[in-house]
Amino acid sequence: MEKSKKGNMKIVIIAIICVVVLALAGGYIFMNKQNDTNLEKDLKGPVSDYFDKYMSVYSGTSAYKVTLQMLKDANDEGETYNLKPFAKCNYDKTYATVQVDFATGGIKNIEYKFDCKAW
Repeated sequence: MEKSKKGNMKIVIIAIICVVVLALAGGYIFMNKQNDTNLEKDLKGPVSDYFDKYMSVYSGTSAYKVTLQMLKDANDEGETYNLKPFAKCNYDKTYATVQVDFATGGIKNIEYKFDCKAW
């Protein structure tokens, strides 16, 4: 009897550890997803403005890349894009891909890629 109680106790402890690990992993993923959503909101305006001001639409290209470094360089030339939310991001590897609607020449969709350190 004593061995089965110890065996059952080990199973319970392992199950509790697994539940805690899964909860922590889920929370981490959820927080990163929330953070990416906030960063997308913060990046959408500057990317749209930069695209309209500095990029030309050519018929052979349907997507254009705008990096944080491009926005920073524009700030150095007099723009006022708020890049503070991206202080922990890699300026070359964090970017938005702007897809163009050829009929209007405007932005059809923006996809984001973030390379940021953990908050």
